[in-house]
Amino acid sequence: MTSIVVTVQTQSQALPAGAAFGGINVDVVDNSGQNLPGKMLDGTETPPWSHTFTGASGAAAVQVTAQAFDAGGNTLTQPVVATQTTAGGGFVPVAPPVNPPPVTPPTTFPAPVGVSIAVSG
Repeated sequence: MTSIVVTVQTQSQALPAGAAFGGINVDVVDNSGQNLPGKMLDGTETPPWSHTFTGASGAAAVQVTAQAFDAGGNTLTQPVVATQTTAGGGFVPVAPPVNPPPVTPPTTFPAPVGVSIAVSG
């Protein structure tokens, strides 16, 4: 078993008229190539915009996809995809989050702009 810690970096973006922010969905493919159950993040996580997944070991690289959705399930952004650079080893990290989840005004939402991946186990 492996522990896969995913942290999504966000940047404030204009919310389409009439839409309400629903969250950032995170999908993970573990080192064995198995799709893990997705997780919808809302910014109240500790640390914000992060989740730890439990996966299986293997030779494949972990792949993470993050995408923002509105409250009705419609996409707000293009997916952000990050891949572990070497199976079980190094990563090309994205800079750590610089913005904690703000109290978002109703005219903006935290769009995913990057993903960091840490795998252990």
